[in-house]
Parts: sequence; C-alpha cells; structure tokens
Amino acid sequence: MTTPQIPGPLRRRWSAGEPALGTWCSTAAPAVVELLAGPDVDFVLLDAQHGLYGFDALVQCLMALGSRPVAPVVRIAANDAVLIGRVLDAGALGVVVPMVETAEDARRAVRAFRYPPAGERSFGPLRAGRLLGRSPERLSAEPVCLVMVESPRGVANVEEIVAVDGVDGVFLGPADLAVGLGLPPTPIPVPGPHADAIERVRKACLAAGVQVGMPCADAVTARDLLAQGYTVLTIGSDVQWLAAAADAATAGLRGPDAD
Repeated sequence: MTTPQIPGPLRRRWSAGEPALGTWCSTAAPAVVELLAGPDVDFVLLDAQHGLYGFDALVQCLMALGSRPVAPVVRIAANDAVLIGRVLDAGALGVVVPMVETAEDARRAVRAFRYPPAGERSFGPLRAGRLLGRSPERLSAEPVCLVMVESPRGVANVEEIVAVDGVDGVFLGPADLAVGLGLPPTPIPVPGPHADAIERVRKACLAAGVQVGMPCADAVTARDLLAQGYTVLTIGSDVQWLAAAADAATAGLRGPDAD
C-alpha cells in the first residue's frame, strides 16, 4: 500500500525542486534550538542518538521550534518502532533512522511510520494530533522517513534500500562509514573505497528518485554537494560553532604576549 503524499514543509521544498537545508543541534537546549532556526533554515536536526537529549528535553526543543517556519527533524538512537512512534507523536516532522543496512531494516522503519494495516504504529498522536490533526492518513504521510546508510553492508545493499516504498531519502553517515572501512572518522569523502561508497549511495538515490543528504561543515561544502544533486544537508552544528568560537576567543591567552 502506498501512503498518500500529503505535503509537509520538507516535501514542499523537494516537490518544488529545491533542497532542504538545515542545522544540527546536539546540546538539547531549547534556547540554542531557537537560535539555530534562522531565516534561511528549512529544518533543525535534533540529534537524539549521540546528543544530550532525554525525552523531556527533546519535547522542549520540539516546542521551541513551534513558532518558527522550520521543520523539526529527530535522529533517533536506533531503528526501533517505539522510538519512531514516540518522536512522531511528540511532533517531529522528520525522523532520521540510523544504521539501516538492508531492505528489511528500511521496511521496518517505514512500518513504524504507518498505522495498520499498512504498518504497526500505535495510535496516540499527543502533540502531533494538535499540529497535524488526528487523521491517520495525514499523520502517516506528512513526516519524512530518512534512513542512514553508514556502513559497508548498507552501501552493498543501497539499491535495495532505496527501492523500499516509504523511504523518502538516505542520509549518509560518512564518519561511521569511514570507521567501518578501517579509516579514522571523517565528515568528508576520503579518496578510495570511502569516496567510492559515498558516490554509490548518491547515484543509487538519484536513480531511484529519493532524496540524498549528509552533514557538512560549511556553506562552501554545501554548495559543492548541492551541485552534485544532494537535496538534504545539515550545515555545521551547535557544538562545532560553539567550540570553534570559544577556541578562537581564548586563543593566545596564555601565550608569550599575554598580559
């Protein structure tokens, strides 16, 4: 069964042939989330896998985005139907599902988005019911499902993964992919098997007509990826920017020229 596509904020961007551009937040601070939701941002990705989020903090951060025309997207900790359903009920308009390695992994994620008989999501849209209404059709269709391909096994199966009905896109995890290939973690393609694997994923997504994305450090990198056909990118992160600004502001304090 194909879920009717009811346009949400990210789908509207893609339907117009435009990319969705976002920022990354790991600190679980609602005030920081508000600051990241600038005028040129389409979504903020709340990292509940490696970030500092408990569920209460996650809900507060989702609420902090409520006054902004910015889609809240959550990366959950595992490909788990309970986790997916819970963040959707809390008002996430996109979920990034980590470590998807097979078509069956992808189908399991999609089933968690949909209500029976097409899926296995339990009905209880707490915040989502106020934001989107209580129609199971709309609640299933408006949030986007982005699966992460971030391992050699996932790359080997990427053509089957992107063929799964209900997978809206693939979000690459270059650091985990590098580690899986025996390389140091890196956010950028390393020439050789690492870059080749990333290119295979990109081509598979474009051929299947699904979105393809990855994190990047800055606008220069983002523009290069956009020219290659990437359609969902996070540019920088709260931790990256705060650490860089703090280091720059305090550089030289204990050097030979310090007072």
